[in-house]
Amino acid sequence: MMATTAPRRDKVKRAEQVASVIRADIVANGWPVGRVLGAEPELMERYGVSRAVLREAVRIVEYLGVARMRQGPGGGLVVTEPDATAATSAALVYFAYDHVKLEEVLGARRIIEEMAVELAATRATDAQLDQLRGWLAAATTRPTERDDHWELHDVIAGLTANPGIVLFVKIISRITALYGASGRRSVSKRRQERQATNSAHIRIVDAICARDATRARLAMREHLEEIEGFLLSRRGRATVTIGDPQRDFPGTKLGGHIALLILADIVDRGWPVGELLGSEAKLMARHEASRAVIREAIRLLEFHQVVTTRRGPGGGVFVAAPSIDAVAEAMAVHLDFEGIDRQQLFEVRCALEVATVHLAATSFDCRHIEQLESALAAERHAHIEVVGQASHAWHGMIAELTGNRAVLLFVLVLIRLTEERGGVPDRDSAEVVWRAHATIMRAIAERDPDRATRRMERHLEAITPTLR
Repeated sequence: MMATTAPRRDKVKRAEQVASVIRADIVANGWPVGRVLGAEPELMERYGVSRAVLREAVRIVEYLGVARMRQGPGGGLVVTEPDATAATSAALVYFAYDHVKLEEVLGARRIIEEMAVELAATRATDAQLDQLRGWLAAATTRPTERDDHWELHDVIAGLTANPGIVLFVKIISRITALYGASGRRSVSKRRQERQATNSAHIRIVDAICARDATRARLAMREHLEEIEGFLLSRRGRATVTIGDPQRDFPGTKLGGHIALLILADIVDRGWPVGELLGSEAKLMARHEASRAVIREAIRLLEFHQVVTTRRGPGGGVFVAAPSIDAVAEAMAVHLDFEGIDRQQLFEVRCALEVATVHLAATSFDCRHIEQLESALAAERHAHIEVVGQASHAWHGMIAELTGNRAVLLFVLVLIRLTEERGGVPDRDSAEVVWRAHATIMRAIAERDPDRATRRMERHLEAITPTLR
């Protein structure tokens, strides 16, 4: 990526800090949707920043769906209700940028959806089960050409009453559907896949309605393995495609469409970070659009860190590199608004981290072990003010070393939420956490997956009551 000047980076960094404070203020006030936090001059004074820094901060909170700036009389920064769009589209963009493989997506999907279907079988009310049967009956009578079978997975996730599972399944189902849009297959092959999917859905729903969690989990596992076989066997299969602009890039129809065209072009050219796409005027001419529409498209792409803009001589719109931290932040904001509690947080985190530590104990080589042990030593000697970060970094490293970037993204989201709810540990609690990590580390190093997973479960169970 082309280097930016230090003043520009300082302004962005300050804006990120102000955006965090704005979000914290909104959370502290109970997320009062519709309330005006103040006009621009008032906010500049409140947060002690320039107009340029405030506007940069406002762009961040708008992207996150936390608030938006309303113009005109009675205008100002208005608290908004974030939906899953920002989180889902941010994940789509990051997966496309980082060339995340289908196998990684499916690996994450198995972990999340096997847990979801098991919980659905134990938690769904009788009324919800009736609705589930009705949904399935309607779905099996739809034309076979329709490719909306992944919607059932969203319905099942909703039965868990866990916002984390709902969001992760929504993201993973959407991304799997986009992978499924690539590759060539005959009419008979499509019909075969659809029939197999309908049969699998019937088995899954029957098991849920019978409240048989074990059978439901097995049926879901077989279904996901079947999906994996279908997708991996397609000819001409590509990495994740880019979705529908009206769904994945909310905004004006034309602005979203042009944003999609620019994004697709960036993906096709291998995501050349730092390359100049052109000036605003050149983009207007290239896409035959007004200045307002082009600015809408650029703003959407900036929100997703696809592009960055620079003014003045040598300026223009440049290709940027999306950050996994920014994606995790967008997802964490959504879950914060949805009110994910500590027990729900533990449920999802335990499923993902038990899976990663099991893989670590069965597949990590000497190099991986050395990296984990080095991170554990850094946690041991970390200053008390950053020991919490070092502790969470160790968990994140296990997920990272598995090589599954989809799982890593979800783990980072849950770690971020844990950090926000956990406060600053004292020396005694930090010692307890480090010792728990050391026992997990020994089990990994000794290639004992059962012991490693049990110790990770106990560790997460122990820290959950300490969360706000």
